[in-house]
Amino acid sequence: MKTSKILAVILAAILMLTLLTATVFAEEATGEAADVTEEVTGEATEAPADETEAPTEETEAEDHDDHDHDGETTEEDEHDHNINWVDIIVSASIIVLGVIAFIICYFAIPKFREKVKKFFSDYKSELKKVTWSSKEDVRKNTVTTIVVILVLVIVIALLDFIFLSGIEALSHLI
Repeated sequence: MKTSKILAVILAAILMLTLLTATVFAEEATGEAADVTEEVTGEATEAPADETEAPTEETEAEDHDDHDHDGETTEEDEHDHNINWVDIIVSASIIVLGVIAFIICYFAIPKFREKVKKFFSDYKSELKKVTWSSKEDVRKNTVTTIVVILVLVIVIALLDFIFLSGIEALSHLI
């Protein structure tokens, strides 16, 4: 029993250190990239505008013009569509650490192993009790569901058209 407690403490410490490392690398990659560039090149990047200033009509018009670019992509658009690899790596490392922790606990702690085996045997026995629908029943229910959805779509579209026409007619009267 004592070795399992020691193993659990060691595993928890390793997990915490790994998560801390992943968090530090994530902050470096996202937050401090501009500082590192400035230190290496000696050039300062543009400082962000003071957020307390209210935008003028001219800056609002420029912002609006940036988004009306007739199909051309700007750096902002490309940045919005880039994948954040740091988040993916952190998420994957957390999943891998969880799997490693499970494997270590499975082989190191006999009670845990027995509980896992019991869980899966109970799971298997419960699945045997399930009555599955026949292929014909599934097909019939699927067709019924699709027909009901299509009818509701048509009804809602007609109601939308009628109400929109009524609102437009009322707006022309005024």
